[in-house]
Amino acid sequence: MSQLKILCLSLCFLVLGLSIFALIYLTNFKQSTNFVKLDTSRLTQVFSPIKILDNKGQLIEETCFINGKKQISIFSLQDYTINAFICTEDKRFYKHNGIDFVRIGGALLKNISTKSIKEGASTITQQLIKNVTGENEVTIQRKVEEIFRAINL
Repeated sequence: MSQLKILCLSLCFLVLGLSIFALIYLTNFKQSTNFVKLDTSRLTQVFSPIKILDNKGQLIEETCFINGKKQISIFSLQDYTINAFICTEDKRFYKHNGIDFVRIGGALLKNISTKSIKEGASTITQQLIKNVTGENEVTIQRKVEEIFRAINL
């Protein structure tokens, strides 16, 4: 057997082994008491707007800020803006249900080949969950919870 075939075969077994390990881990984790479901009511919380007045008390702007960021309605965006966001952040957005296993596999292979964590695999759904929950710690447990929450969402 050529070295290339041995390398490809080894890589396939590695990915298969990691997938089986991840499946067992995820199954056990979901059944544990550590698993926290996504509170979807936080996605629809209404924040009271901030009114900006001039020195005569006239309304200049009424807007909403969350965590220091100005909020706008998605309905005010042009289609090309939404499509550009999806293309940049999650090309397969319409092809998965919150978790992109193809992207996870690609990121895993890239990170293994570079021997570092160069690439993430979060979908837009996972990024939304991260922003809603405010959890930013880089741990396997947070990532697993994020995966289950994305599937739930």
